[in-house]
Amino acid sequence: MRPDVRTGIVMAVVLVAALAWGSLAGSPGTLRHTLYYTADDLEFSRSRDFDLVTLRDADLMSEVGAPQLPVDLVQLALPPGTEIERIEVNARSSTELPGRYHILPAQPPAILAMPELSHEPPPFVEPAPEVYGSTAGFPERVVIHAGTGYLGGYEVADILVYPLSYVPASGRLSLYTEIELEIHYGASDRAPREVRRRTETASRIYERAVARIVHNQNYLAECAPSPSGSTPRQGETDVYEYVIVTGPSYVSAFQPLADWKTKSGTPAKIVTTDWIYSNYQGVDNQDRIRNFIIDAYQNWSTVWVLLGGDTNVVPARIAFAMDCQAGFYPDENDLQCDLYYADLDGTWNANQNQTYGEVDDEVDLYPDVFVGRASTSSVSEAQAWVNKVLTYEIDPPTDYELNMLFAAEILWSNPYTDGGVAKDLIDDLYVPPDFDPITKLYERLGNESHATVMAALNEGQNVTNHAGHANTTIMSVGSGSLSPSDMDALTNHPRNGILYSIGCWPAAFDYDCIAEHFVNNPNGGGVAFIGNSRYGWGSPGNPEYGYSDRFDQRFYAMLFVQDIYHIGATLAQAKAYYAPRSHDEN
Repeated sequence: MRPDVRTGIVMAVVLVAALAWGSLAGSPGTLRHTLYYTADDLEFSRSRDFDLVTLRDADLMSEVGAPQLPVDLVQLALPPGTEIERIEVNARSSTELPGRYHILPAQPPAILAMPELSHEPPPFVEPAPEVYGSTAGFPERVVIHAGTGYLGGYEVADILVYPLSYVPASGRLSLYTEIELEIHYGASDRAPREVRRRTETASRIYERAVARIVHNQNYLAECAPSPSGSTPRQGETDVYEYVIVTGPSYVSAFQPLADWKTKSGTPAKIVTTDWIYSNYQGVDNQDRIRNFIIDAYQNWSTVWVLLGGDTNVVPARIAFAMDCQAGFYPDENDLQCDLYYADLDGTWNANQNQTYGEVDDEVDLYPDVFVGRASTSSVSEAQAWVNKVLTYEIDPPTDYELNMLFAAEILWSNPYTDGGVAKDLIDDLYVPPDFDPITKLYERLGNESHATVMAALNEGQNVTNHAGHANTTIMSVGSGSLSPSDMDALTNHPRNGILYSIGCWPAAFDYDCIAEHFVNNPNGGGVAFIGNSRYGWGSPGNPEYGYSDRFDQRFYAMLFVQDIYHIGATLAQAKAYYAPRSHDEN
């Protein structure tokens, strides 16, 4: 369910591209791409007596102790069978900005400490003397080719562009107003998963998905993968664009959802884990399930995959991103990672050390199918969740579609970090005016409490966004907190919606987590919860710029600016936007 709204945003970058493609897939060629930036897209603020500069719709550099300047994540589609060999900066025009600047040094990220744990943010890292005493421009390079990934068979080049040059010793700051790139590509020895059969509907879905993140949308026809088999005809019985993977005892619970998907034009099929384990090879059950999904993607034209059940029904792959160094729980680095079932390229274990998802494992993090999980631990929970989803999609009430709730607390008192600032940014940049007035329950306003948040949820919210501390069984809301029993007590059905939280651990679905209680309550709660399965990450003193804040913002950009209304695709593409930052660190 969604309102029929459309909105636009003044983009940070104006793009002009002239391309000369190779005549055949895998042939060498040149792509010329010009980027334009204007000072109007810059925003300046003060933090800890330093200057913070941001560029609209761009990310920020993260080298601790070095100047935290904007970095533009530029993704370009390439012809099949090619990869970038080198990038030349043919021309650049710049203008020096008036004044002198003392740019804030990038800080280490901080976990959004859980309510019951005393965890101070890391100490402030002073400017690195070897950088801030330099008379050379920072950063040294204007453009970096970060890597190449594959989204549904499309090849996507990841490029980092640094539009600002800073001379720390003098405080001079310049903006490149024009950067002309000449990108040379040639034949690649890597390839995405072969696409054997793909329906016209699936082809359109993938083309649109790629168009939402790359800058050369007008040339996607030349970049589209060519299925090695025939295009399935409408009505063919071995085409299933929507696949539900679940345990044998759950089939009857999920069958009404599969039937509805098929009836509404998306052929669906339920496949049991028992059947998969008997018919597919793998080093473990997770590998067998992934090999089945690869087969379905290649031969059934599968686009959507629902994992029907908790980890005792459909096991999750444990992946590693980094050592968080929090030291609170023995499994805090063990990420429950369903992206393993979505990103189908490679094995996620290229170095064969059985630790999945490391940088050395060459994981590109682009989805090939869109995966969601119904984290239900019993047939009755599955039936309740399916009933809510069918109500949401088929016959929802019409009096709450534009209801939106923002709940935000003060994340740190020292340095003062108000989560409401990040919520207001989302409102200002991305949320259409149709949703005004958004219900804003903020600790700084004195109106965020257990009672006010529960009352708002029981009124029925289509979209809820939470900025606050959390754990598996708690979500802080200013002067109070929500518990699993509170989620069980919600009575807002049939006015169900989605809830997004940046807090720590609320969606740790390998535990009996608060997110599961929200979605499995038959009388209220919602149809989806988006949250962290381990820690959320913030930026003390800079409430808009924590890692979790930026993923949060990108989700709403994809939802309301890019008009991606299938929630699985919305979330997947918000993550894909940040894939260029993942090739050398997680």
